[in-house]
Amino acid sequence: MGRVSDSPPVEGEDKLQIKVHPRSGDTTPNDKHHHRLSTTSPPRPPPQMYQPFKKHFSWLVPVFVVINVALFIIVMYLNDCPKRSNNCVGADVLGRFAFQSLKENPLLGPSGPTLQSMGALEVKKVVEQHELAALLTLVLIIAINLAVGILPHVDNFAHLGGFGTGFLLGFVFLIRPQYAWVRQRNSPPGYYGNSSKPKYKIYQRVLLVISLIILVAGFVSGLVLLLRGVDGNDHCPWCHYLSCVPTPLWKCKPEQVYCESSTIHNQLDLKCLSNGKSKVYTFDATNSTTSLEQLCSQLCS
Repeated sequence: MGRVSDSPPVEGEDKLQIKVHPRSGDTTPNDKHHHRLSTTSPPRPPPQMYQPFKKHFSWLVPVFVVINVALFIIVMYLNDCPKRSNNCVGADVLGRFAFQSLKENPLLGPSGPTLQSMGALEVKKVVEQHELAALLTLVLIIAINLAVGILPHVDNFAHLGGFGTGFLLGFVFLIRPQYAWVRQRNSPPGYYGNSSKPKYKIYQRVLLVISLIILVAGFVSGLVLLLRGVDGNDHCPWCHYLSCVPTPLWKCKPEQVYCESSTIHNQLDLKCLSNGKSKVYTFDATNSTTSLEQLCSQLCS
């Protein structure tokens, strides 16, 4: 919480010192000191508007979205469902961009062969034909995502949570029937006698149940802890290194910054005591302490 303390006033000038903590916010009734900017000068003209912060455009996520949409359009163009199948979804409207049938692709997309021709992972090639390249690609992607997560301002716990959730959901939604069941299902009646093969093996069912239990327990416990306001760092002092690793190039914790400000009429002269930078703003007396703290943080950054 930021604090503002009034020093002995100088004629025609107000002095105040701003202390900004890592988690600054609005002043609360518990604060012992409040500041009030006042002047005995004649009525001043309306204060000019100022923009203390530079506008920042988040370009990384939109670029990823555009790339994914472009690749999806290319894949659907190459898929050309009406040319290869008579059971397409939206063929009358979408033309060659129509989706495969829901039976073949319930996610409204291209066919399996089209995805494989575009570089999709094929389990048979990885397991039986030993293609160590597809697996290494997946490992490399995982490593890059986790490495980016140790940078400041990037929450690596979101990456870890998404990886763990996706891994467990694979045992729930992507469970594969065993080959004997598929072969028996597609064979003529009586070809394999009266023997019946189960669709899934026992270990697949066990993994499905265990994954569901872990997912439900994890989401419920996480929601309860969130609503109770529990800080995991209090129980795991080293876990914060999973999200940010301090180096000589950056720091993971924001530093406390101090600013000295003086106001003459509607001019605010702000000076950062940490780096010596100073800047003059057009100031409105109705601005809150939070605005001053934000200006101080920007000036000292």
